[in-house]
Amino acid sequence: MGLKILFIIISYFAILFMGCKPKSIDTNVESFIFGEWKLDYSSHTVHKTDSTIFNIIFKEDKKCNIYPSFYSFVFEDPRTFITYLGSNTDYKIEAKLLKIYNLARKNWDQFKIMKLTSDTLIIETSLKELLKFKKVNKKEKFQNNIDAIVLNTSGLYNYHSNYKIYLDKSGEMLIELNGYDDLYGTQSCILDKRVADSIFSLFEYNRISDLKSHYNSLTDSNILQDEPKQNITLAFFSENRITKEIDIIDDSVPIDLYMAYDPIRTIYKSKNCHCKTTKIRNDMVTLGNEIETSDEQGYIKLSNSELFYLNFKILTAKEIEGSIQHKYKIKGSYSDLFTFSDGRFIRIEGSEKIYDVGYWFIDSTKINYY
Repeated sequence: MGLKILFIIISYFAILFMGCKPKSIDTNVESFIFGEWKLDYSSHTVHKTDSTIFNIIFKEDKKCNIYPSFYSFVFEDPRTFITYLGSNTDYKIEAKLLKIYNLARKNWDQFKIMKLTSDTLIIETSLKELLKFKKVNKKEKFQNNIDAIVLNTSGLYNYHSNYKIYLDKSGEMLIELNGYDDLYGTQSCILDKRVADSIFSLFEYNRISDLKSHYNSLTDSNILQDEPKQNITLAFFSENRITKEIDIIDDSVPIDLYMAYDPIRTIYKSKNCHCKTTKIRNDMVTLGNEIETSDEQGYIKLSNSELFYLNFKILTAKEIEGSIQHKYKIKGSYSDLFTFSDGRFIRIEGSEKIYDVGYWFIDSTKINYY
């Protein structure tokens, strides 16, 4: 009788213990994993590795977004070309393994799921390093009043990643590619308005005015880099005026900002974006960033972002009737021809046609005489 009672007591506590044990990996794994997860802890101690993940968004269609996103390196002596592959990839869960398709290596990265609950995800990499993520349930939104964005990149040292992208809320894009990519030169693109809206909405999770003007991988990242690879300039425009310009080394920015601008780098490859090579009219040129004044004040120098924004407006400028005062003289970026302007209306040297850029671009610049 005593043994029977003892067996019942042991069985009772065993059942009680199992019932109170926190849920880990069970049949609810799919419902638990959907949504956004932000890195809370990493056992990485020194260098960034291929398995470093700062943020994951799992979707119900077996797709996920991984940040930092994927990119490839192509070495052609003496330079290494950087090609961005994007963040959107496939994932699958098999037993206790999370498999994420690596777009760069074209194989599946495997992570052992150590714990998965409604608010915590812990995975182990192939190098036995632990990554702990917390579920992101709600984010604060901010009103930034952004009309257009210009993204410039330039490679550092022997890395080559030079391109410029203009994107506005209507979905109009201008892209200048000078790197190792499937498109080359200047491309005019139209992006599906819904996709453009979704990209601009990502910036709402950042208070743009409070962001720093400079982010450096050696001082702003908690993971050391072997060497800087590229410089990025991100500029925001409202009512034709630049409102914020940020210099970034190697994507060393707050994760919500990274997640916002990262899609811009590869969106021109999307089926939702239609590009064609830009044909410059015979009587039109793109401008250089030095503007000579007629009042002997010297030269006004535009930032690269202001210049690319202005050149987009010039390429879409409309012809008008009339004449202009030649207050400013601007040399072409790829031509010896000069452009004359009063600060809004322009005429190309050798042509009598007048074009309206659409805004007073001299008044809208951060005027810097030298």
